[in-house]
Amino acid sequence: MRNPYQVLREKERELEKVKAEVEALRLVGPMLEGEDTASNEPAKNESEARKDATTGLKIPTQKWP
Repeated sequence: MRNPYQVLREKERELEKVKAEVEALRLVGPMLEGEDTASNEPAKNESEARKDATTGLKIPTQKWP
């Protein structure tokens, strides 16, 4: 049986990797849409935003072509 603390450390490293990947996707997403710079503007209304379950922050939803 594996050490639970070792498994926890591995999962935490995996989580950090996924967070970095998500941040990278947030940066390139606007570029893929043709925007010049990343926009941190909040969504115009409540229906255009979703709430992130882990942080509680509202994240604008993107409509990809």
